[in-house]
Formats: sequence, structure tokens, C-alpha cells
Amino acid sequence: MKFTSPANLSDHHLINLLALNPRSESGWKEFYCRFHKVICLAILRESNQRAFEEGRSYPEDYAQEVYRVLIKDNCRALKEFKGLHAHSFNKYLIMISARVVLNSQKLSLAAKRIPPDKKKPLEAFVDQLNRSDSIYVGKALTFDDGEAAAKCIELLEEIDLCLNKVFSGSKNKQAYKKILKLHLCEALDANDIAERLCRKFSRKRISNIICQVKQQLQAHLEKTFIQ
Repeated sequence: MKFTSPANLSDHHLINLLALNPRSESGWKEFYCRFHKVICLAILRESNQRAFEEGRSYPEDYAQEVYRVLIKDNCRALKEFKGLHAHSFNKYLIMISARVVLNSQKLSLAAKRIPPDKKKPLEAFVDQLNRSDSIYVGKALTFDDGEAAAKCIELLEEIDLCLNKVFSGSKNKQAYKKILKLHLCEALDANDIAERLCRKFSRKRISNIICQVKQQLQAHLEKTFIQ
């Protein structure tokens, strides 16, 4: 069988080569030549859109995270690619790069929010929802081990899912979600939130929104996290 240099393969055939032969050095060299710039530009663009300074400053570092995603589980991401059009793999890489930036930014924000001198389990946060006027997510989610950031992200994602359900069908869904996140994640009270939102909602209305949703949020988190 005649050997074909990876440089002579189409994008789709190159992807198939690496999916079947993850250790192909020549294949990865060609992949780097074709797609590394695409990955770095995607990281820079997404980082600029999200004002993620680390991504803007170190795009090469986050490009390595993209490569780790591609080779994970014996190149599962490459095997799952089903694009048919000429530039579909570029779009696939851009999507993966954007996800890497998003996840990295979440980890970075979570790490900054967690005070190292506070050691409270998740149950403390759920319990405080009924008893406290102001909740700071980071303070309730700190652990002695390296799971702190991941646990905080998990909680924030669950809060987001819960708020989507609570405000489903509401024309003010995004505004209500912002109110709850400002209250839960930045410990702002109704007055502060009203100022942050340029008085789009009254202090009384914001206070009512917070009270109404906290009980539903607590029930959702208890069901999801507390066994």
C-alpha cells in the first residue's frame, strides 16, 4: 500500500488518520501547521469577548488545553467529529477553544472568590438560603483539598439551571437571573442591586424577587446535592 504523506491529505482524511493513529508524529506535525493558528485566534477572540485577561496574555497555554481535549480518551473528540463541509473542522476547533476559555475563566473566577481561611461544606450554603439576607457563594464553598474551584463551579452551574427553570417563560428571565446572581455571588442587597441595574426595578420588587426564589433554589439544591 502506497504511503501518503499527511501533508497531502485533506483535512477530513488527516483527522481520520489521527483518530485511528493517535501516536502519528507526522500527522500531529501537519495538524499543528494547519490548525494551531486557528486555535490561538479562537482563544484570543473568545478571551477578548469575555474580558478574560489570562487567555489574552497566554493564548499558547490555553491552546495546549485544546490539544488535551483533542487527545483525551484516545482522541475521542476527533472520532466524534462528523463535519462534511470544507471548513467544518475549523468551526469545530473554534467551538472547543471557546469552551476551554469559558471553563478556564470559571475556574479562575471561582478560585478568586474562595477565601482560604473559611472551611464550610456545601450544606452551609443551602442552610443559609433560609436564614440569611445576604449569601456569598464563595464563602460557603471552600474545601481543604483541590476540589474547591470545581465544587464552586458545580454549584454555580446548578444555580443557573435552577434559575432557568424558575423563570421559564418569563419575559424578564435574564434580568431576574442577574438579580439573583448579584445577590448570591456578590452579596449585594436590594438597594445595591437596584443601583447596579440603574433602577430598572424598585428596591421592593428586587427584595420580593429574592425572597420568592430563594426557597425554590434551596429545594432544588437540596435535591441535587444533599443526599
